[in-house]
Amino acid sequence: MVDFSNAYTYAVGALLCWGVWGIAAKYSVERLDNMSVLLVTYVVGIGLVLALDPTSPLDVTFDSGLAFSALAGLSMSLGSVMFYRALDLGQLSGVTAIPALYFVVAFVYGVVVLGEPTNPSQIGGIGLACVAVLLLVQ
Repeated sequence: MVDFSNAYTYAVGALLCWGVWGIAAKYSVERLDNMSVLLVTYVVGIGLVLALDPTSPLDVTFDSGLAFSALAGLSMSLGSVMFYRALDLGQLSGVTAIPALYFVVAFVYGVVVLGEPTNPSQIGGIGLACVAVLLLVQ
């Protein structure tokens, strides 16, 4: 039975969805221009978000939560633009591996800025992940 109260269940779900996203995106940029693919991707995404909970009121207040949400949307969108362009120019197997290391940025931020604890196995895992991507893009 799948435990839907566990963060890792959702993390694995995201991994699978993003894997499919990379594959579908590669086929998309081979058939449409990058900006059209991006536009369709976000329109469908917004539609899905609204369909998941159509009765949920938007609770947007003008505070730091809104600013961070806007920053998240900006960085996600710019990252997507760059990702689609990279897919258009490169191979699926190598191009998708590089941005998949985004967790390294979040890990370093968590440790350095937020003061989250770390241990040698986590540091080793980050190093091995980076080595793995370097090997994949060769």
